[in-house]
Amino acid sequence: MKVVVHGSYFGYNFGDTLLCRIFSDWARSVDGVDEVILPLADAANRKYIGGDKSGFLRALSADRAIFCGGGYFSAPNASRAWQIRAFWRHLALAEALQMRGVPIALLGVGVGPLHGKLLKARVVRLFEYAKIVVVRDEQSRQYLTDLGLKRDVLVRTDAALSMDLSRFDLASCNLLSKTDPSFRRLLVHTTATPDARELAIVSYAAKWADGKRDVQLILGTDSRPRRARVVWPSDLMETLNKSKTLVYKYPGDVDNLISLLSSVDGIVTTKLHVGIVGSVLEKFVVSVPHHTKTPRFYSQINLEQNCVPPHAQWEAPLQSLLDDWYSGSTLDFSALRNVRMKSDYLPFISAFIH
Repeated sequence: MKVVVHGSYFGYNFGDTLLCRIFSDWARSVDGVDEVILPLADAANRKYIGGDKSGFLRALSADRAIFCGGGYFSAPNASRAWQIRAFWRHLALAEALQMRGVPIALLGVGVGPLHGKLLKARVVRLFEYAKIVVVRDEQSRQYLTDLGLKRDVLVRTDAALSMDLSRFDLASCNLLSKTDPSFRRLLVHTTATPDARELAIVSYAAKWADGKRDVQLILGTDSRPRRARVVWPSDLMETLNKSKTLVYKYPGDVDNLISLLSSVDGIVTTKLHVGIVGSVLEKFVVSVPHHTKTPRFYSQINLEQNCVPPHAQWEAPLQSLLDDWYSGSTLDFSALRNVRMKSDYLPFISAFIH
C-alpha cells in the first residue's frame, strides 16, 4: 500500500521536519504499508524525514494520504503572498487527491487564523472531505466550528509530544564536544532569519547570560534557509565574551538539534517545537513566541507562566524567568507527562489505513 505523508517541508524547519518524520515512521509501522510518499519534498528532506519516494504525480497514485502538522492552516499574518503559497504547497495537492478519490486524514494539525474568503472556503471543504480529523488543540476545533464546519472534530495535542526519544541519535551534535560541563549551558534560540522583535529577544537573553560567569551561552537556529544567509548568531557573538559563547547553525537534521537540546540546562526560544522538544526532555524552557499557536501548547501542559504572550511586553517577564532558571527553580512536568500519554496518533493512522 502506498501512503502519502504531507506536511510543511520546504524550508528545512526543525518542527515541520520533525512532525513529518514522526508521521512517516508511524505510517511505515502499519502492516501493509510498503511505500511512504512525500509529494513535494526534495531529496535532502526526503532523507531527513525518511520517505521512500517524492513527486506530485506519484502521490496521486497513493491509496491513502495523511496531512500532518506544519502550520499551513494558521496564517502568521494577512499576507496575500502567504495565502497563495499555502494554496500551491498544500491545498492544490489536497484538491488533486480529492479529485482522484484518495481518502485523506488530517492529523495533528492546528487551524487558525486564516484570511481570505476563498482560502477559508477551500479549507472547510477539505476538512469536510477528510475521513478523519484530529486537531492539536481546542482552539483549532472552535475555529473550524466558527468557519462553518459541521462534522465532528477530535482534539489531541501536538504529535511531537509523543516522540520516542530512543529513535533519535542524542550524540549526533558535533558541538557537544565544545561545551563545558562545568558551566551551566543556556541555549538562546530563534529562527535563522529573525525579525526585529525576535532579534531583540535573543540579544537581551544573550547579554543577560554573558554577565553570568558560570553560564556558557549557545546561540542557535532551527531552520536552514535556501537562499538567505544566517548571520545573526555570528554578529551577536561579536558583542559577547567569545571564550564562553558558541554558535549553532541548524544543518537540517532533526537528530542533530535534539542532541543539542538534550545537552543544555536551559532554553530560551521564540519557536514552538524547540520548546516542545525541550519540554519533553524536561528542560527549563522560556518561551517568548511571535505566533498565537505557541501559548496553546504551554496551557495544555500547565506551564503558561513560562510562555510570554505574543505582542506583550516581554523584557520584564523574560528577565524574571531567566533569574528563576539561574536561581535553580524547577518546573512541574506532571501535566506534560499525562498529556504525552494522550498524544499518540498511531491508533488513528492504523484505523485510517485499514
